[in-house]
Amino acid sequence: MTTSPGPIYYAGVLRTTGFILATLVCLVGLYLWIFNPLALGRPKDRELIALFRDHRESFERLRTMAIEDSGSIAYLSKDSLDKSALSEARQNEYITLLSGIRRNLTVGTGPHQVMFHFAQGGIGSVIARSWTEGITYLPAGYERGGVIVKSLDDMGIHNDGVYLVPIEQNWYLVFSQMD
Repeated sequence: MTTSPGPIYYAGVLRTTGFILATLVCLVGLYLWIFNPLALGRPKDRELIALFRDHRESFERLRTMAIEDSGSIAYLSKDSLDKSALSEARQNEYITLLSGIRRNLTVGTGPHQVMFHFAQGGIGSVIARSWTEGITYLPAGYERGGVIVKSLDDMGIHNDGVYLVPIEQNWYLVFSQMD
């Protein structure tokens, strides 16, 4: 004669299953939030262009400053500035300009560009591809910078390379993904 498990057994199984599912959902959510592999929350072209036009003077000033300081810095954020060799007045000017455009805006500088990062994902992930989207200034034009496309909105996250949408002379929207 066999007996079937009682209601206490089923309650325990249900509780354990619920805990496992809740943990799994939390882990997947944390992964998506940290690495953003699906490019969730990417800004639309029109949003970035409007932001650029609304803050054109700040972008121009930041571009000039970043080029002037490119010998001593390659990446700028509110958090990284206090570790730089820049004067306190220069750091404060960067912070004021960056914060005036958008909270947590970062800037990367290089010999052929100044890039303002508005969205990124997959950074530091072993299984997700690294990508970034923003606005870039290319002093020598786009020939060294990437491929011109009509819109970044249609770009998906499956295209490796650098893609540009012209805004104004030497200013572009940029989507970059490297495997």
